[in-house]
Amino acid sequence: MYGPGILAPGSIVPVPYSLHVWRFGAWKNIHTMPGMTADQVRMWSDISAIGWIGLSPVFFWYILVLTGRSGALKFRWFLWSIVAAGMILVIAEYKGLMFSEYILMPYGWTFRWSKNLWAQFILYRLSFTALVSWTVINRLELSF
Repeated sequence: MYGPGILAPGSIVPVPYSLHVWRFGAWKNIHTMPGMTADQVRMWSDISAIGWIGLSPVFFWYILVLTGRSGALKFRWFLWSIVAAGMILVIAEYKGLMFSEYILMPYGWTFRWSKNLWAQFILYRLSFTALVSWTVINRLELSF
């Protein structure tokens, strides 16, 4: 997504956009590295958790800035609630509560969800999807 709004000097849009792309990259390729042991995959999965768990709040931040609703970011409780939700899941990943095991497949490594937190992760993702959808739809209604 390139254009005058993205590349304009002094624009705040490149910051969340860059973070969003970086987090997606940190998450995407972690399980396809060949020749790793299960322990190494576990370590890289812990590192990439910042990317795949942080993807939703950073995308929400990007949508708020893009739609001109970044005023909500001035409230500390709002920022802390977004960060806290993700950090709970990142800590759970570091403690080994998200995935029960890693399995080597012909295309790379995959994992099996733990029975403890997969529902919370899905709820986490769906809540941010709902927030983003509501923000965009609300912005579209104001545009017409």
